[in-house]
Amino acid sequence: MPTETRKIQFERDEIRAALIHYALRTEMRLPKETIDKVRVSENGGTVTFVYARQPDMKKPREINFTEQHVAAAVILYCRTHGFPLPREAEKILKPEGTGIAMMMRLVHDDSNPREAMAS
Repeated sequence: MPTETRKIQFERDEIRAALIHYALRTEMRLPKETIDKVRVSENGGTVTFVYARQPDMKKPREINFTEQHVAAAVILYCRTHGFPLPREAEKILKPEGTGIAMMMRLVHDDSNPREAMAS
């Protein structure tokens, strides 16, 4: 069976925008503080927002996003920006460069092309 593989690369600014938009759409509560850093885990599945440290805090506040949240956020980002995504494709997130790549793998049915055209 033929297999199609696609990759979309997201830099940290795009990941930040995608997660903020996702949080607003899902009514997640994010601090109103300034995001100082966007940290992508080594496995690429999770992302952490590190907020600017406030004078009354010993260490900066951090918000962690699970792999499911990150995946939903980048899929929503793609739909909002008009990037076509095959619904039936297997989607995997992995770190790449300073951001995340979403790999999509789609296995095409290798049925007889004449039968497919006749239906």
